[in-house]
Amino acid sequence: MGAKNYAFINPAMLRWARSETPFKTIEDVIARRPRYTREQIEEWENGSSRPTITEAKDLAALYDVPFACLYYTDIPNKKPRSYTDRRTAYKHINNELSYELWREIRRITTNREIALETDTDFFLDIEPLPLITRDENIPSVASKIRSYLGLETPFKYKSQYGNNAYNYFRSIFENKNIMVAQITGVSVSEIRGLSIYNNIMPIIAINNSDWERAKVFTLFHEMAHLLRRSSSLCLIDFYEHNDDEEKICDKIATETLLPEVSFKEIVSDMNNGDIDWDNQSLFDIADKYAISTVVVLRRLYELKFISFDYYISRYKEMEAEVAEQLKNKKSFHVDYHYKYLNKQGYLFPKIMLLEFANGNISYGEICRLLNVNTMHVRNIEQVVMYR
Repeated sequence: MGAKNYAFINPAMLRWARSETPFKTIEDVIARRPRYTREQIEEWENGSSRPTITEAKDLAALYDVPFACLYYTDIPNKKPRSYTDRRTAYKHINNELSYELWREIRRITTNREIALETDTDFFLDIEPLPLITRDENIPSVASKIRSYLGLETPFKYKSQYGNNAYNYFRSIFENKNIMVAQITGVSVSEIRGLSIYNNIMPIIAINNSDWERAKVFTLFHEMAHLLRRSSSLCLIDFYEHNDDEEKICDKIATETLLPEVSFKEIVSDMNNGDIDWDNQSLFDIADKYAISTVVVLRRLYELKFISFDYYISRYKEMEAEVAEQLKNKKSFHVDYHYKYLNKQGYLFPKIMLLEFANGNISYGEICRLLNVNTMHVRNIEQVVMYR
């Protein structure tokens, strides 16, 4: 048996790397890496023994840090987190991040940092987010968002937003240099969306597992968070259990997407005073605004077209239907470059491709920064630069 190649890392750096993850205890690490024992990790962290190079690289990958940083002498200064560890859920507030969500947040924020470091000129002439006051009324905030995005609803035809409403709205946001990415591998029971406010290139991320029209509302809910500078991790529900900030952002998103005046006109023309709302009527209204029937139902309740009891009854029915649809959601073949852009968004690769086109980075560098094989760059470029 050959001699083991030990990694002469700084034990303090190994402890620091774990402290930056959701792994609060060594047992949390072992749950992910059962091939290690508690004694091993304790000894590696206190310096009484050393991991092999293979083991150290494995832990670096798990902790999402460069392997080389484990050799640093000095511990990095802790950076303040740019989002609030709060996400509302049915009947409780949970402050713990899953490992999967933590990794997704790291991926998205890292892409933003790469974009900022690579091309500072890109952001010189961007239009900043509208300014609002904390006590500004909801119609005023919604009006500012609609004006900023150039949003005109209701739509006369579904063809105005195409086959995918979420992609339609996402392109509008990205044209304003708001980074819109999607979270993968995380249940919608944990999170539906998150927002991270920055003066330049703020972030919105949407759970890719959610339904298309549900993503639309989440997109505008997170936009409200950005304007209110209340970055957050959110599980949006309409069951009267959100905290005050979430309720305000819900209302802003609703008024932005379904302005009260036009909504009342459409509802009055369609319903003729009937108490019951059949599914087709809800679908017809939803299509005019490119949102889900759940949001339509909520708006009917808010504007007193239906009672609270009726709203809750229908809401539970719809919630069960959506859960069943998500469970039975069929997968189909999608080319890699579309999967990539669906996850990363269009803004980050666009900036990288512009830098490549201007001769500021090489072909190899763009592959490394985008983290894609060379065979996919051309297809990504075709979609991003010529859409």
